[in-house]
Amino acid sequence: MNETTRHKLIWGWLRLFLGDAQVSLAATGVVTLLTIGLHPVTWAFAMAATTATLISRLLYHGRPDPNLERQKTQKSTGFKY
Repeated sequence: MNETTRHKLIWGWLRLFLGDAQVSLAATGVVTLLTIGLHPVTWAFAMAATTATLISRLLYHGRPDPNLERQKTQKSTGFKY
């Protein structure tokens, strides 16, 4: 596998899949909690969502894709109180 293909798989598809898994499993866990309460199925969804989050954090550390150009951000014009 060449470097470009490997990069696209790791920073593209895998990151997208892990993010989708986190959101889907967390939402399903909340719905399960609200409908059937603290059941082993609820814990399974919660643990699966946590696992997807941990894998994502270990792989990416919250960093953006290093091949993307960073855009200059506009300075904050926050309100002064």
